[in-house]
Amino acid sequence: MKSFSQFLGREILDRRIATAEKMLAGASGIYRAYFVAPKEFLWIGTQEIVDRLRRGSFTQERITPSAIAALHHIASIRNVLPTMPSWKKKEFRTRLTDKKGGDIPTLIEIAAASRIVTLGGTIKWMAERGSDERVFEMLASYKGQKLEVECKAKTVDAGRQLTRGALYQFADMVLLSGVGSREPRFITITMDARFPTDRNQQIVLVRAVQDLAQSGGTRDLNDGTITVERLASQELTMRASSKQKEFEHRLVVDAELVISFRSRKPDRMVSNIEKELRDALNQFSGNRPAAVICYVPEVESFEDVEKAGTATYELVNRFLTRPDAQNIVSLTFVSDPKIDRRSGEIDTRLPSVRFVATKFRGSPLEIF
Repeated sequence: MKSFSQFLGREILDRRIATAEKMLAGASGIYRAYFVAPKEFLWIGTQEIVDRLRRGSFTQERITPSAIAALHHIASIRNVLPTMPSWKKKEFRTRLTDKKGGDIPTLIEIAAASRIVTLGGTIKWMAERGSDERVFEMLASYKGQKLEVECKAKTVDAGRQLTRGALYQFADMVLLSGVGSREPRFITITMDARFPTDRNQQIVLVRAVQDLAQSGGTRDLNDGTITVERLASQELTMRASSKQKEFEHRLVVDAELVISFRSRKPDRMVSNIEKELRDALNQFSGNRPAAVICYVPEVESFEDVEKAGTATYELVNRFLTRPDAQNIVSLTFVSDPKIDRRSGEIDTRLPSVRFVATKFRGSPLEIF
């Protein structure tokens, strides 16, 4: 914490924490818990760490996931600080404290650099050469070989038909309307395209839900349908935990209310990621081996995505077989830190999956 505070500057750190706390205080319950808090975890968690250190009550049994995730990234920052020239430190300070969300992409770059250093490599941070000439993030050296590294970070709603912020704000409105407070309800909202982000349009949906709440049933909308089912508590619990359908986002609001959001059109997230990967190719020199690390939010596990037939496998195959991608050693997807508590210790890890190009298998660089 001392290293992190010195890196950012105490006054800047306090100011950014205060901004996060203000954003939390101004947000409604579900939107705050599911959207604002995850985006502001670094600053919320840092404030908890500072408070605990001040009180002398730092025990892992009571520490929150936000604080553990913050510690994970603070440790990564400390690990790579010695590798940063002064201009890179200044850049990272600016991006980390940017209220518009620049902290997540920055943390992904730092995590990638920390992994390279931990595995025994060295890195050189690459400075932009001009507004019209882009370059990769870092040049790694390992066992006499060089590797260009570029990181890409997607926002939580990039390419999605169901934008998360809008879903959580709508759920708060439904909860405040009283639906589900007397009898368990399972609400299904199916949209032809994107879920509305406009508050007035959401109010229309809430009123439709209220009209159906007493007797249940389905109502057709101009751009979708709403179904409200009255269920016994046990059945609601079973439905809440059942396997999600394609293009569904299910939100368990509380023990009496579950909302299933669906879209009749597929998300464009895969195509959005593919666009970013193609963009990464424009940042490499084309003369050395290279690696791409792509952050995808809200992924609990990458299990089975490397199997043939999955959208991810097809995406990777298209990318690695491109004529301009023949220098790519690996493509890695990572997501948010996961926390494992064990007796006497806490372990954090980033869910990830790495695809290595066939021609580079067996190369010392494949570990990156």
